[in-house]
Amino acid sequence: MKRTNKMQTDRQTGTCVRQSDTQYSDSRELSGRDSMNPPLLSVVIPVYNVEKYFRECLDSVVNQTYKNLEIIIVNDCSPDNSEAIILEYAERDERIVYIKHDVNKGTYLARQSGTENCRGEYVLYIDPDDYIMPELCSKLAELIPQNPDCIVYDIKQRSYVETHAMEMNKLHQKFHGDEYFNAVLNLKIHFGYLVSKVYKKEILIRIYKDLHITQRLTNAEDVLINVCASYYCKKVLHLDYAGYVYNCIVAESATKGVCTEERCLYYIKQMKIVIDNIRNFLTLHSVDIHSAFKVEKKLLQDCLNKQQGEHNNRQKIIHKQMQDVFGFEVVYSLMLDLFYKTNNNEYSALKDMGLTRRVKRLAKIEVKRILKRLGLFELVKRVLGRS
Repeated sequence: MKRTNKMQTDRQTGTCVRQSDTQYSDSRELSGRDSMNPPLLSVVIPVYNVEKYFRECLDSVVNQTYKNLEIIIVNDCSPDNSEAIILEYAERDERIVYIKHDVNKGTYLARQSGTENCRGEYVLYIDPDDYIMPELCSKLAELIPQNPDCIVYDIKQRSYVETHAMEMNKLHQKFHGDEYFNAVLNLKIHFGYLVSKVYKKEILIRIYKDLHITQRLTNAEDVLINVCASYYCKKVLHLDYAGYVYNCIVAESATKGVCTEERCLYYIKQMKIVIDNIRNFLTLHSVDIHSAFKVEKKLLQDCLNKQQGEHNNRQKIIHKQMQDVFGFEVVYSLMLDLFYKTNNNEYSALKDMGLTRRVKRLAKIEVKRILKRLGLFELVKRVLGRS
């Protein structure tokens, strides 16, 4: 990994070397914030194969009305012309810090590289095929004197037809203590977009240290970071402003594309990594892993959604993939919902796989376990008159 502030390119090797440190307002000097000492915001942009939209993203950042920014660009071994664009912008704007991976590591590790090398007190993530509104950083900086652990804002969706706001975060309130953590675990707010939040750097660094992930992770990494960050966030503010524009047009991006059978299997394996790491994080902090049941269920449902519109044979294959990756005992609770939501396609796939009877049997075992835990099993057994 190579890191530079002001760019200088070696003409023989084409690599970037560090020339000099840019002078920023160090976050350690921000205890007395005022107009003469505005907080430094670090913007981290992981880059991979999005040359077509990258300039629009960079323009939106360098032209922010708020100027005290550090712009960390992480080139995750992108095969296109992204590096030339980075070098071009870095020559014009000394706030840009360039980090280059020698191999492709995925979005999660690219963001981690940027975060570990940034100097701001707060970190804002942007995907390179999206862009932000001109006043977003200025509005965030106005809230930072309240010392929040996290600021949540809204997103706009950009499609072929129009750009329209989508209310992702129905907060409109402050969270204190464990309120935000509980709201995330209970799906009271949308937790899927990391780009709709700005976090204290120290919280993100603690998460990366807790998780210690070395695997390539490019799907649902937002969910993983947001769930873990919510544990540390004791004060969360909401900015009622749609400052981020999510590009729905993109098909070439690393996070968007057509779902082939192989890609679905990859996606399912990625969900397994995320769910395992959420459980490991909760265990590390002595939190009951069952508290994340709703989050896990949502991730599993996303796996199933990958086969929407497919033929029944493809659905069966994807169900089998999920069973192979997660194990039936992990996914059966999700399958139970299919009996109550009358999803005929899903039920048919289960029936063809010979799993309906097994689901029902495991459901009885689970209900009995829950009743015993609540001390109600004997009472229910007497009322029903059977074991």
